Amino acid sequence: MAANTLFLHSLVLLCSPFLHIHTSLSLPTTTDIQFLLSSCLLQNQIHNFTTFPSSTTEDPTTTTSFYNLLDYSIQNLRFQGPAIPKPLAVMLSSTTEQLVAAVTCCGGKAEVRARCGGHSYEGASSAWYGREFVIVDLMRLNAVSVDSGSEMT
Repeated sequence: MAANTLFLHSLVLLCSPFLHIHTSLSLPTTTDIQFLLSSCLLQNQIHNFTTFPSSTTEDPTTTTSFYNLLDYSIQNLRFQGPAIPKPLAVMLSSTTEQLVAAVTCCGGKAEVRARCGGHSYEGASSAWYGREFVIVDLMRLNAVSVDSGSEMT
């Protein structure tokens, strides 16, 4: 019995450096995802977004703009509390192309939640369901153009 215990302890000690390396490479951090998302959006000429403040020392105007945009259309105040997890970013898409680029930039790194007017009392766009998320606010997509020749909208 003592030999088995000694063998297991030796095995754990030998494998522990490899276990540490494996776990350190597993998932990107929230900051990594925010950086990748911001970089992708800027490469796609999307500037109308704000990211979650990463620290208390961050510029207060950035923090204020994030919370102003986040809280703009929240109807159910329980999703506004400080203990409620916040999105990585809030984006305002002005065109269909920006919307497509925003969704593409999230590319499996974070869930995309559409917000359109704040009518979801259940907080479908604001609530945290166990995964990092981004809110894409559709309030600027407020027009429809129709091409009568091709019958496309």
